[in-house]
Amino acid sequence: AEVGIGEPLALIHARSSADAEAAAATVLSAYMVGASKPPADKSVIRRILPRG
Repeated sequence: AEVGIGEPLALIHARSSADAEAAAATVLSAYMVGASKPPADKSVIRRILPRG
């Protein structure tokens, strides 16, 4: 998905500020932010079709 400048990537709900900060660090480490789109990924590797 494409996200614009200033748009949120996620909403974090936590019981404490410390938990929220830890969750934010985990979420941020899961993203790679850049100016260009990443190369297309081949999501479907193989289809299994019924015989007959």
